[in-house]
Amino acid sequence: MNGFQFIHAADLHLGSPFKGLRSLDKTLGRLLAEATFSAWDNIVRECLSRNVDFLLVAGDVFDEANRGLRAQLAFRDGLSRLAEAGIPSFVVHGNHDPLSGWSASLEWPGRVKIFGSEPEAASFSREGETLAHIVGASHPRSVVRENIAAKFKRPMDSPFCIGLVHANVGTNTGHEPYAPCTMEDLEKSGMDYWALGHVHTRAVLREKNPAVVYPGNSQGLHINEPGAHGVYLVSVSGSDIEKLEFIPTDLVRWRNLKDADSVDISNLDTYDAVLEKLGEVVEDLLKEGEGRGMIARIALSGRTSLHRDIASEYIEEWVRGLRDEYGSSEPFFWVDRIVDNTRFPVDLDQRREAGDFIGDLLKLTLEMKTDAEKRTLLIGECTGDLYGSSLWPREIGPLDADQSLSLVQGVENLLLDELLPEDEI
Repeated sequence: MNGFQFIHAADLHLGSPFKGLRSLDKTLGRLLAEATFSAWDNIVRECLSRNVDFLLVAGDVFDEANRGLRAQLAFRDGLSRLAEAGIPSFVVHGNHDPLSGWSASLEWPGRVKIFGSEPEAASFSREGETLAHIVGASHPRSVVRENIAAKFKRPMDSPFCIGLVHANVGTNTGHEPYAPCTMEDLEKSGMDYWALGHVHTRAVLREKNPAVVYPGNSQGLHINEPGAHGVYLVSVSGSDIEKLEFIPTDLVRWRNLKDADSVDISNLDTYDAVLEKLGEVVEDLLKEGEGRGMIARIALSGRTSLHRDIASEYIEEWVRGLRDEYGSSEPFFWVDRIVDNTRFPVDLDQRREAGDFIGDLLKLTLEMKTDAEKRTLLIGECTGDLYGSSLWPREIGPLDADQSLSLVQGVENLLLDELLPEDEI
């Protein structure tokens, strides 16, 4: 059997509004308005330039169920370009764009298969030889709790079989458990490749027998979707997957410099020194962006004599200065915000031994930071009445070990800020 190649895309979210950022800057707003469309255009270009055999789109083509007309026209026109080049497309819908959603009366091009709500098989043939079957199913409505993947069956005569579905594999994906399934479900199906959508972070859950792949979304949509986004090019020889190649398609990249990636300014004690340091960070991030524009959130860390001034006035000036310098450059860099996690330059070991109220508090916080069991017990006693009540955010469950440690560190920082006398700062 001849080999073939296909591109696996998902979660285009055409027409995503990028809420919150588009109102900050008109130029940025216009660029973001085009970002998902540009990513789709890049997918079509990759298909054409690499002369792939077909395209798979694993759901959430559109950002909302009512599917704006512009988004539908852009999607249709891209499929038409592929069809004219002899490249068929196979499409399922997901929870953002279910079959029940409103759509305009558009005529879709030939060589396009849009799957219904029940799994069905379509074939890909070349020169009269069937090379693969694609079994697909769309979401009939926005909230689907049924296990769609468990219904998939391999056609008996299939030389290579692909499952195409928008689904949640396992329980730790960080996404709503729509169309939930397990790896065991996918293994039992008889598919050779599972082309999945729904999870916006790319992941190869399994390379073979069967391959289970999330390409992620083609364009990151917010600060919590950092790094490169794109599609997978899959090369098949016979019944074997020879290669999985990630291809970036995004127009804009996101970066969140926090925790271990935060900018340490411990040794900087002037406004200009920190601004220069931030400029160096921006230049490094632009290189990381590979020629794409970037939107970043930057956290400052370390103990510095500038701490009080940073909190009161410096941050807004730094944000404004970086936006003015890099916001209209090519490629652009936009500072979403700068977060102040700095602290006063205090010798904590020495301060704990001072024998006063602050020292005793620091001993307690140190004990809580180093003894996870005691920390969990004490925080549980303090928050027990709140958890599960109307005062506790519903989306936040009981604190895990990392969250409780972060909470204790935050309490310690707040105590130092509020209680240290002026002559110690």
